[in-house]
Amino acid sequence: MAATGASAEADHGTPDQGPAGSQTPLEGKALLDKARSLSNRPEDQIARACGYVGPSGRVLKKSFYRALVAAKGYPVPSSTVGSNLAEEGRPSSVPGSTATAIS
Repeated sequence: MAATGASAEADHGTPDQGPAGSQTPLEGKALLDKARSLSNRPEDQIARACGYVGPSGRVLKKSFYRALVAAKGYPVPSSTVGSNLAEEGRPSSVPGSTATAIS
């Protein structure tokens, strides 16, 4: 019976290790087409189905959104040093913000 359980896992997969996690993230027209076909699903599921999943299984939302913007033909600013913090869900520091400056 262990084979049955293993095949059931293989059929369904886990959300973190499904086929989307092992594929190259979609870009351009392919990304737009896939996102439109899944538009009735939650954003996390759309991003995952389009291949925007990190090695740990985390959905790479910022990369997904940037790719969507680029696929629609809008300019996407290049990454900056502070964007790595924002990628992890923490705000990056912005010059001229209300943060206290060190003199």
